[in-house]
Amino acid sequence: MIEVSITNLTNQRADERFLNKVVRNVFKRLKIFEDAEVSIVITDKKKMSQLNEVYKKEKGSTDVLSFEIDSKNGVCTMGEIVICVDETERQMESSGLSQKEVMGNLLIHGLLHLFGYNHENVPRNKGKLMFKKQKELFEGIILN
Repeated sequence: MIEVSITNLTNQRADERFLNKVVRNVFKRLKIFEDAEVSIVITDKKKMSQLNEVYKKEKGSTDVLSFEIDSKNGVCTMGEIVICVDETERQMESSGLSQKEVMGNLLIHGLLHLFGYNHENVPRNKGKLMFKKQKELFEGIILN
């Protein structure tokens, strides 16, 4: 069973049913059948900047951060994904996607990190693999 909790720390509306659906579909499409708990936190640029500086030692905001809390047999069974609503608005303007689509894409990105995909400090082909998987999941779940 997959438990999803969503905490919205902003005054922006978030479609919780949609985000829940995205999580469940990513698990299904990646054939991950372990019981899991996923916490999604929606926050603003100020809080995200603080988190980014503390956990990644980088100044400024970022769009999404993932934190693995527990794993079983090499599979993340508990994790938290933090999404910055201000960054979703910026990405909406540059991509032409709706806020819902951008949030879904960032959630997919965060989930892939929890499942061991990476694009930072890895050979370029490994980074490309993550973005290819993200695009495939985005098209299959969000644009479908």
